[in-house]
Amino acid sequence: MTVYEALKLCGGVIETLEKAGIKPSDHKYLRMFEDYTEARNHGEKVCYIVACLADRYGLSERTVYDVVKRLAGDCKSVSATVAGETPGNSQKRPKFAPNDTK
Repeated sequence: MTVYEALKLCGGVIETLEKAGIKPSDHKYLRMFEDYTEARNHGEKVCYIVACLADRYGLSERTVYDVVKRLAGDCKSVSATVAGETPGNSQKRPKFAPNDTK
């Protein structure tokens, strides 16, 4: 499978995530966020959790804070992002014309 084929296959999902304000690359931080929420539920202090997670996952503390903030936040409303678009009336892209040089 080529990169193009993979993007063609998953492009719709990635586009929907981006429209909802989600960074698709954040998938790699899911386990870290689960560790963070588990420690918070046990009553640990935020700065202690962040320091431990930064060390465990090889990240800066700033990155851990940023990721926790992103993953704990709400998604943007997809319907507000693509207001007026429904599956049947999405705007059509112009066809590619390789000989059109104007």
